[in-house]
Amino acid sequence: LSFANNHPTSFLESPNRLNVAITRAKHQLIVYGNRSAMQKASGVLGTFASNSYWSTTIETESQEAL
Repeated sequence: LSFANNHPTSFLESPNRLNVAITRAKHQLIVYGNRSAMQKASGVLGTFASNSYWSTTIETESQEAL
């Protein structure tokens, strides 16, 4: 699930669509994106990115690694 675009689209701001994307993963869910931008988003996306459980599983890569 890519959040690479720093500006959430209506898809990402929709609680139902985001819920389906997250809960339908069968084996693994990889979330990719700018965590600070996700935390600033309203609604479910902001809550998801700010949740302390996810903060232990989300890793930040430096610009040098990219």
